[in-house]
Amino acid sequence: MASPSKSKSRAQPTKESALREHLEFLKSLRDQVNEEIKILESLVEAANMTSADESSRKPSSKPVSKAKGSASAKKQVPKKPSLTLLETVNSLPIPELIDKLKSVNAKQNVIRNIINQRKRSKFEPFASHDDLIKRIKGLAQSSLDNILAEWS
Repeated sequence: MASPSKSKSRAQPTKESALREHLEFLKSLRDQVNEEIKILESLVEAANMTSADESSRKPSSKPVSKAKGSASAKKQVPKKPSLTLLETVNSLPIPELIDKLKSVNAKQNVIRNIINQRKRSKFEPFASHDDLIKRIKGLAQSSLDNILAEWS
């Protein structure tokens, strides 16, 4: 009967270390989910601010969802001297960056992936448009061309 107790004592540390590893993995996953929640909250907040701005400028009879084609109204507003796309993506505060990217009709997943890159502890600024395309999942040359065409 000495051998079953020996196998139990050997199995116990292995099981305990596996549980500790699993716990650490779950904690890491929780942290990642919390970061995603923060990003999504800021996207929702920015969307609400944009929606509130649009509703105050437009008659209330039109639904907000049909307000996509308002590029001419945006062009009438006097603008500050603008930064280049790379300068903006690399340095603008995240809430303002979200607003700016939305204003040029960037896709939500591209915005989210840019924000994820910016929030990394070891964020390296984007060196070029090609670097931006390489590092941002969902951003292709054609999408970047569309964003640049509306950038000001």
